[in-house]
Order: sequence, then structure tokens, then C-alpha cells
Amino acid sequence: VLLDQWVPGDDACELIRDLKGARPEVPVLMLTASTSPLLAIEAMRAGATDYLIKPVAPERLQQALRSATRRETPGAEL
Repeated sequence: VLLDQWVPGDDACELIRDLKGARPEVPVLMLTASTSPLLAIEAMRAGATDYLIKPVAPERLQQALRSATRRETPGAEL
């Protein structure tokens, strides 16, 4: 899930918590214009896989997407 944080406050972080609670195996990348380190920490604590600050360089977005999709789900067997 690529989530654009457009809502003020902790609403985006609550959405991340809800998403991860329902589907813990699904990666959630938060995209935001905010450079607040507190928001980044809260998003990661809520379960975000990565935190991207707009404007995002295409290479950085590709790297984040690759990294998120390569993660193994818990209990996955090879």
C-alpha cells in the first residue's frame, strides 16, 4: 500500500495501524510532504515499511517498492 499522508495529525498513522492489524503481511509505504521526524517515527511505529518525503526521486521510490515487495511474509517457506 502506498499511502499519501494528506490528513493532519495522527489519522494517517491510525490508518497504518488498522491496515497492519487487518493484513500484517502487506507492506505500507507512507508518502508525505512533512519533514517532521516525529511523524516519521510515529508512522514507523504504527507499522509503516518505509517513509518517503515528497518530492520523491524516482530511484528512491523504486528502491522502496523493491525493498517492500521482497520482504518475506511470516512463516513463508522457500
